[in-house]
Amino acid sequence: MQIKTKHYLTMLVMAGISIAAFPANAATVYTAGDVLLGFRSPTLNSSVVTVNITGTGSPYANSMALRDAVGDTGTTLININAALSQAFGNDWATAATDLTWGLVSVRDNVSGNPTVDGDTARTLYLSRAHSAQSTTGLEDGTDRTFMSGSTAVGVTANAVAGFQSSFQGFAGTGATELFNSGNAVVFPSSTTSTWEDYATAGSDFSSGANLEGSVNTAFGRVLDLYSILGSTAGGARVGVWEGTVSLGTDGTVSFANGVAAVPEPSRALLAFAGMGALLFRRRRA
Repeated sequence: MQIKTKHYLTMLVMAGISIAAFPANAATVYTAGDVLLGFRSPTLNSSVVTVNITGTGSPYANSMALRDAVGDTGTTLININAALSQAFGNDWATAATDLTWGLVSVRDNVSGNPTVDGDTARTLYLSRAHSAQSTTGLEDGTDRTFMSGSTAVGVTANAVAGFQSSFQGFAGTGATELFNSGNAVVFPSSTTSTWEDYATAGSDFSSGANLEGSVNTAFGRVLDLYSILGSTAGGARVGVWEGTVSLGTDGTVSFANGVAAVPEPSRALLAFAGMGALLFRRRRA
């Protein structure tokens, strides 16, 4: 009886080892309203990368949470160095001069659907790169105008929804494709509906604007985040600035919508400096 019991326990242990060694296919993490980053490089075109910066583990739950943030002087959302290194090499921050990135989000691309948390249906969240300064938490001051009317809003919303569906529906096979617990994916360039399929010069996702920044420049590594209400009214869409999303050369992605104040020197420090200056004058005298 003891021999059979030991044999049975051994089989259970071996089964557990097998399950640990050969996990089932993992899946991506995505919920409606999440914000996705996309990376591409025409010269390193074997892979593209998509990252959910408001997925599991992020301090911000979705695009509306970023919209409602007030005075954030810098919050780390995720570190994606491993995914970028897998796709573009360990020197991704400097190697490919044409490595670009941007962000998009739409919670609902169907016109007339109910408003959610203050966002009407087809409300978009789109990026624009800094071009004159690289201060996080401060708008660059570029043109806020995006698409030209309700029809264009619908086209862009559908394009963003297709990009999101490609990410959401992907089931990876392991470490070569999925990173950050399913919040980041390295896609083969042959995969359809990835960032490279929607990023076209001057009108990414048919938005009428360039949404991408260059990873190899300090300006390009800071993106302004804008929200564009999905109104059915005519006329150009002017975005509302919600903050900046920045990429560090170490792979850290951060959000900010307020610039940290320069701390004033304390009274004790000023008094100490004054005493030092007085002693210096006496010694010279």
